[in-house]
Amino acid sequence: MKRNRASDYLLRPSEAFSLVEMLVSMAILSIIMVSAAMVLRTTQEVWTTSWDRTSQFRDARLAFEQMSRNLSQSTLNTYWDYDYTGSNTKTGAPNEYRRNSELHFFTDAASRFMESKQAVTHAVFFQAPLGYTREESYQRLDGLLNGIGYFVEYSDNEYGKPRFIIAREKGKRSSWRFRLMEFQTPTEYNTVYEADEASSESAGQIREWFSSEQIDTYKRPLVDNIIALIISPQLSREPGTAPTNALRIAPLYRYDSRNEGNPDTLHVLPPLVKITLVAIDEEAAIRLESQTAPGTIPRLVEPQWFREAKNYGKDLEALKQSLTDRTINHRVFSTTVAIRSAKWST
Repeated sequence: MKRNRASDYLLRPSEAFSLVEMLVSMAILSIIMVSAAMVLRTTQEVWTTSWDRTSQFRDARLAFEQMSRNLSQSTLNTYWDYDYTGSNTKTGAPNEYRRNSELHFFTDAASRFMESKQAVTHAVFFQAPLGYTREESYQRLDGLLNGIGYFVEYSDNEYGKPRFIIAREKGKRSSWRFRLMEFQTPTEYNTVYEADEASSESAGQIREWFSSEQIDTYKRPLVDNIIALIISPQLSREPGTAPTNALRIAPLYRYDSRNEGNPDTLHVLPPLVKITLVAIDEEAAIRLESQTAPGTIPRLVEPQWFREAKNYGKDLEALKQSLTDRTINHRVFSTTVAIRSAKWST
């Protein structure tokens, strides 16, 4: 008799899965799939959040590195010459032999000298051979001097936009952000040499190259969501001396190489400059904007902070703690820049 092969594949009742077993298996499989989906979703959210934070703070880091690099190239072209101020007009003999320079290095709290009410924390202005020019015949001269400056300003996003874009976006709400601004004058428009120290208006003329009008003409936003810029000129710390000794050239963060009242810093660059940037993420910036009226500066840095260089560490910790308490994600960038052309002497 011929054997039926199909019967060989039939399972006996004792070898088949019961309905209960099938339901339990499907339940276990569902739990595994749900758990795997939750793990995958959590991993994706963490990755997305980390990427967003990295990309946002990446722009801040790039701006920080650019500012540090440019500041390290600042120069005064200091020279020694005879000074005839107050000398005997009959003999024509010079009064003394002293340092001199037509260039300028200046840093201070923005509220003390900038007319813009939107500028916060510190600002720094100096000369550097960056070779920036708008004149085609000068473009190969990469050692040309430019006026450079950095400061933080709370502003909208209308600055720098062409008029046709502003007209097209009419009615849309502007985005107000803290922004690190860069001031850079082309070589052919650098007015630093026009200052006349012998004039009765020398103080105003010496700063004319970074006046409000000049700043408004040549400033540009470098990166958003920078809430603080701290500039601290310092000396190299000598072994066996107190840390505050290195801060004596700018105990209040103020340094002016054209200040006749301070002979120690007159026509000389600081050998070291400590730079600190504090950045927040875009999510926090959006939340701050929604909590304040347009154009109203959110109060993140207290007025009493960063007034004295000796309190820098304490003030920075207070700022970081304040941001943490307000659940504002932030990042601090800090470095000490050695100025290459500084030849400190007193």
